[in-house]
Amino acid sequence: MSDIAVLYFLLVLLFVAIVWVPVFQYTRRRRRDSFEPVYLVAATFFVLFWVRSVYILIWGSVYLGERPFAPDIIESWNLVLLYATLACGVFYPAYYSRFGVALAHAVAPLPARWHISRVHWVIAVLFGAGLASAYALVSRYGSFQSFLDRRLALTPLQGVGDLELLTYCAALATQAAFALLLRRRKGLVLFGFLFVATVGLEFAQGSRLVLASTLVSLLLIYHYLRKPLRVRHILGLGLLVALVLSPLMILSREGGKREISAESISEALAPEGGPVSFLERLSGIDGLVYIVRDTPTLMDYQYGKSYLFALVAWVPRRYWADKPQDFVHVFTDTYFSRWFYPGTAGFAPTLFGEAYVNFHVGGILSVAALGGLFWRAFYEYLIRRSAGVSGVFVYASALPFLLVTMEAQSVALLAPAWICFLTSLGSVLISESTLQ
Repeated sequence: MSDIAVLYFLLVLLFVAIVWVPVFQYTRRRRRDSFEPVYLVAATFFVLFWVRSVYILIWGSVYLGERPFAPDIIESWNLVLLYATLACGVFYPAYYSRFGVALAHAVAPLPARWHISRVHWVIAVLFGAGLASAYALVSRYGSFQSFLDRRLALTPLQGVGDLELLTYCAALATQAAFALLLRRRKGLVLFGFLFVATVGLEFAQGSRLVLASTLVSLLLIYHYLRKPLRVRHILGLGLLVALVLSPLMILSREGGKREISAESISEALAPEGGPVSFLERLSGIDGLVYIVRDTPTLMDYQYGKSYLFALVAWVPRRYWADKPQDFVHVFTDTYFSRWFYPGTAGFAPTLFGEAYVNFHVGGILSVAALGGLFWRAFYEYLIRRSAGVSGVFVYASALPFLLVTMEAQSVALLAPAWICFLTSLGSVLISESTLQ
């Protein structure tokens, strides 16, 4: 059997390994919460590994090439698909084990009710922090136009990651106002103002991820506090972001240098003239193929050293000019120097890729097992154990960022960890028995 035939077989095997458990749980067990992590993680994993692989087989890849693929690429690709299949075999048993439930019940639940006046104070503080961070961020770039054009710069400005993260406080204020609106059915004007201001700020930032995360969080809050939504609503939001908001943000962040027309929007949707650029951007499996092929030839196994950067990542580089490099840049300069000039770009290795660089296939299986335990505990604690507005607020705010880390690297977990801390602390501070 040829290597390409093995690749097709492994794709079929991986398809079954990913989808059969969620389909069984949804249809036979009638676990119909569309936003339960097992469905969202499975969908993300499916797109990153299976859909992306099929895409490359049909249209090729900038990094892996086109058919016929090089023999060493096919060999590494087969190993990646095999490891991904094994990871599914570890993730699902860990998720449905009792360990995650036990972890969730080892901590006291969050308060289920909020005090109205305290909510308004927290909303004001969060929104003020978001605006202040946005102002400081623009000041760092020198002018508002320079801030708008920053994504077109060849060399990105260093040391502003903390400010970019803090601007998300405005979105957290909007989400808190929306939760309050759904519970009390009051505060529509407040929510409307915050929503328009937050979306305007996120358009100015030019980050489709941040805008999509805000919309998904609002959808999650509506789902748990007002009316359960179905898969079609999730798909509808995805189409809205991909076909309307995403191209508009691409055009807006080019600083008005292009005229908005049907042709320019079409180019924004598919800049290379091919399929929608979304799948072209999801290139995590490309990096994982090179990691499996070139480790330890290009880089020795790290045995956990790449994770140590998380201890200092929170220190802004403008206060520590000699701060060690993020593993993303070390990985890019080592494995992707053929495509990127050193120090100019960051190509995320994915959680599995970083785990492999550290501990070979054992790292991948460990991440899958720990991920299963974490996601079950996360859902059980915030949605089932902490039933009420606080649990939903924390869950909805952090969930989109947690899903994105699957394609990123371990240090990216600091963002959802910070969001969980901030929303949990805020929920405790505004707890009271006056809001049902």
